[in-house]
Amino acid sequence: DVMVRNHLTHEHEVSVLVNYLAGNVSRLISYNSLTGITGVKNPTTIKKYLDFLQDTYLLFQISKYDFSIKKQIQNPKKIYFIDHALVSRLGFRFSENHGRLLENLVFIELRRRGKEVWYHHGKHECDFIIRTKETVTEAIQVCYSLSEEAVRKRELTGLTEAMQCYKLKHGTILTREEQEEIKIDGLVISIVPIAGWLLE
Repeated sequence: DVMVRNHLTHEHEVSVLVNYLAGNVSRLISYNSLTGITGVKNPTTIKKYLDFLQDTYLLFQISKYDFSIKKQIQNPKKIYFIDHALVSRLGFRFSENHGRLLENLVFIELRRRGKEVWYHHGKHECDFIIRTKETVTEAIQVCYSLSEEAVRKRELTGLTEAMQCYKLKHGTILTREEQEEIKIDGLVISIVPIAGWLLE
């Protein structure tokens, strides 16, 4: 048994953790915050469980992009699942979660393309930062729909903050079906339907 080989004997705790994470894909989590939710008392045990789940390719943890490796390790993580069907089944039964389900799908594709993936978090947040060699080359937001003005403003603000931070002239927002090009202060933002992006 793979859990026995990894010296994990509390199967129920791992199951509770997986179910919680499946319902909270893409949200910021810390080992400390997960202790109260799962009933596991030690953050080190949570880390052990998550490392095990990552080693078995069930999920991946991504870090906030930081020039300091120490801070990358210390900062909260975002969790994505490789089995998209599992996330749909366990975690997402309501329409308000469609955006995070879409984000999980984008993460899977970025991994398939062999990208180095982080998230950006300053005053605002950008879902995915892509690094090629030692340089940040892409900033990507994922949003089910930009039809609400408050959502549109939030997504654009997070993306432009990341673009300015990493000196990028072009950024992308992936949506369910919207398509547009926006220019803000010399920056070019492409709003692209996810179906077309997946076929690139």
